[in-house]
Amino acid sequence: MSFESFIATAAARKLAFVTFGWYMEERYKKLFRLSWERKHGEKNLVEADWIKIFKNSKNVPQDIYISAGDLYLMSPLLEEVSKLPECRSCIKNIYIKRISDDLYSYLTEGDKNFLPVINESLKNQYTYNLNILKNIYDEKNINEQEWPRLPSYSGTLYGEYIHYHPWEVDIDGKLTHRTTTYFMKRENDPELFGKYEGLIKSGF
Repeated sequence: MSFESFIATAAARKLAFVTFGWYMEERYKKLFRLSWERKHGEKNLVEADWIKIFKNSKNVPQDIYISAGDLYLMSPLLEEVSKLPECRSCIKNIYIKRISDDLYSYLTEGDKNFLPVINESLKNQYTYNLNILKNIYDEKNINEQEWPRLPSYSGTLYGEYIHYHPWEVDIDGKLTHRTTTYFMKRENDPELFGKYEGLIKSGF
């Protein structure tokens, strides 16, 4: 075998290994649903993922923690889920995590040294989507809790699953959570899962 042929063969083997290894990793993630992501705009896929998760709970009620910024997605989804016989009893208590009214005012109004970084319309959206939940579930099972400070991401926690999307700045200089959505199962990375679980439950 010539040197050129040897190099070509080695390169082909390396390419096959990298390609096959990547393929197997993706298959593994999909098979066990351990950790995956959804691109911005793939709202339908995020909803489908959660419906599968709820169905897999087999009607075992569990608490769900939803950040205020995620209500736009999760309230309509939970409305749909409540109509599915196999998911009817999967939600125990709903904890809505939001920043305080004072912090909200500071982030929306700003001052001469601090520009507004959150759109004021978020509060109206929050109230609207919260009312959707109150029309579906018993209000005594819906708990609003304040974060002492703004957490580093928006997300939802349910049992052994969590999805989160870090805050980013849009072209208007405002914070947005309409970014890539990352899903994680606790067993995939217990330490990292615990970090995000702690954030959504207690903030910083």
